[in-house]
Amino acid sequence: MQRMHVMSEITARGLVAALERIPGQILFGRVTAIVGLLVDGDDHSEPIADAVHGILDGHVVLDRSIAERGRFPPIKC
Repeated sequence: MQRMHVMSEITARGLVAALERIPGQILFGRVTAIVGLLVDGDDHSEPIADAVHGILDGHVVLDRSIAERGRFPPIKC
């Protein structure tokens, strides 16, 4: 059974507002936040994951299949 992912406009606005409130200053290129996002079933196309990828500046994606082969951290290149 295929699932449909729907994110309401209220949820989207709340997500953007929450991520933009992360404290920090632009000083010498420092990282001001590390945000973790767990996606359901490794589906990176779901609306929340897609929105977060669009809002944040950088991404590090961990891959379950890489971890199962014993490589840590399982960063997907």
